[in-house]
Amino acid sequence: QSNTTTSRMDGVDRLRRQLEQLRLSEAEINAAVGAAQEAVDAANGKLYCATEDLLDAHWERYTRNDFLRLRRDWSGFSQRLPQDGELLQVYSKTRNMAYEANTYAGISTALSSINGMNPVRLCAFPNSEDHADKAHLCPKTGVTGKTDTWLYAASATLGMECETEFDRVALSKALRGSHRVGARSVSNHTGLNRSPFNLLLFMDQKRYFDESPGVIVLPILDLDGIKNWNGGSYSVIILCSRFIRTITPSQIAVRIGLTSTDPALIEEASPLDMDMAVGTLRAVVKSSAYCLEALPPPESHRARALWQDYRESVHQTRVVARLRSLNDQIQVPSNPNDVPTGKFVAKINLANMTPDHGRAAYPDPMLLVHKSSVNWTRQHLFQLMAEADPSDEECLGDTGESTHVESGNVSTERNRGGIE
Repeated sequence: QSNTTTSRMDGVDRLRRQLEQLRLSEAEINAAVGAAQEAVDAANGKLYCATEDLLDAHWERYTRNDFLRLRRDWSGFSQRLPQDGELLQVYSKTRNMAYEANTYAGISTALSSINGMNPVRLCAFPNSEDHADKAHLCPKTGVTGKTDTWLYAASATLGMECETEFDRVALSKALRGSHRVGARSVSNHTGLNRSPFNLLLFMDQKRYFDESPGVIVLPILDLDGIKNWNGGSYSVIILCSRFIRTITPSQIAVRIGLTSTDPALIEEASPLDMDMAVGTLRAVVKSSAYCLEALPPPESHRARALWQDYRESVHQTRVVARLRSLNDQIQVPSNPNDVPTGKFVAKINLANMTPDHGRAAYPDPMLLVHKSSVNWTRQHLFQLMAEADPSDEECLGDTGESTHVESGNVSTERNRGGIE
């Protein structure tokens, strides 16, 4: 990559010398060289605004209403979805089976199979979904218990109650899929983290979207747009961060394929786009902070341990900021700064990133903005819920224990069947 960059820069210098030999005016030379340099900068990712250039942080108070106003109303949401569509089928079955008494939370990592439906790409390089990594938004099921830290994100996504222990067990099943007692595998089309609507394809996502918070992808939708999503396409903002010291935001843009995407498909986000996307991100951070600090932790003991770690991370940010007495405040993204001169914020319409065959499964923007809120908080050294973890060891199908509900009581049953 460095050799390619040097070659492009040498090419710009050669162009200037050649134009000088043609005895063009200085203004003509500067215009031509400027256009060439802009093309080089675009190829090197230098035109794209970094997260830190756009977003500062400040403290805001959160309340229970921040969570309640984020949660979808299932009745209205389900009526807006195409009634014969796969999204309604998956979400309805996920909800219904989560409330059944003879099911428990599955431990399968296998994705639900929907014939002819494939996730969309974030960037168009390479131009095939077969060669791009699959980014899970809600973490896949593993031994660390990270999935269950998304308990209240599942409540917001599916419009499910979360007040009682019974509710929270149902939410765990909604996250991971429902496994009927005596069945050999988790029921297909159940589980948010097994759904194609929990996926987004782009290169090196494991390194820069999961393991490290190098990339943030924000839906350009306000809160009502997120809650009332109908399964269709929408546009997103892509931001790369300086958080990883060994790589620049420009280099990340190259690695994830943003610089190789057809320039005609990359728009410049408007101030309204940025205000909308960041406002929704702020709302999710405040909602997640309330859930972490005011609502009960997950039932899983591993998830409970993570929950406590995240509470401690928030406490430490207050210690550093000398806000220990303000336990109902959290750092949130400020209104977007002015974009630095010569740069712009990349905007892509996911409708242009659909698979080469089959039907598009667009990522649920509710899940996407929760995922990006995780990366934004990690950049500020605290966490409210778990990041996806590609290295998380899978649960073994014949030894895992899963919580299930029987006659309204919570119990634990050893999973004796295999996984899908």
